[in-house]
Amino acid sequence: MMKIIPKALAQYEIPKVSEVPELAGFEFTDLGEVISKLLPYLFVLAGLGIFGALICSGFQLMISGGDPKKTEQAKGCLTSVITGAVIIFTAYWLMRILQHLFGLEGF
Repeated sequence: MMKIIPKALAQYEIPKVSEVPELAGFEFTDLGEVISKLLPYLFVLAGLGIFGALICSGFQLMISGGDPKKTEQAKGCLTSVITGAVIIFTAYWLMRILQHLFGLEGF
């Protein structure tokens, strides 16, 4: 079966990146460029995830009803979210500072 797949795929021509409308303007020559193009979107997704987790943990804290076990669980979740936000914020600004120091292109 594995020998058939390359022969079957050989009949199809893989389009160049410039020929795909969704990817027009993106020229990827190596993995570093792909990561550089994706980073702004990943930071936005991380921010939305942090926002959602803050809402969720705050809601859990509000509905804990004074139950010590549920309250501690919600506080632990809130602490984890804030720690993650600090790590992501630090990574973003460290990346921006290194980018400026080494004269790399902005994104």
